[in-house]
Amino acid sequence: MTKREKLEKYIKIYEANVRYLEGSLYEEVASMLTYRDLLEELLTEIGTKEDRKKVAQIDEELRERRNLIREDLKLLRKSAQGPPESYWWWYLDKLPEEQKITA
Repeated sequence: MTKREKLEKYIKIYEANVRYLEGSLYEEVASMLTYRDLLEELLTEIGTKEDRKKVAQIDEELRERRNLIREDLKLLRKSAQGPPESYWWWYLDKLPEEQKITA
């Protein structure tokens, strides 16, 4: 599978995970965050303007639904041994209110 194919696949998986976040299990939230990590790496390497725009739209939906995963985020950060702070999606519950919209 090419990097381009991976990027397209990961965008679809991330979008589906965010859309169906309500009722998600801890493992499903962990998977979603991991796919977002992988997306960040691929977007930096080969992402187009359209790819970034699509992911930004999904990110906005995630920010709007952050309360659904607030408790999971705290536990997942501990088990992931502190993801980098630049990966804001791991810290949705900690961002100041004004950053939650623009991050």
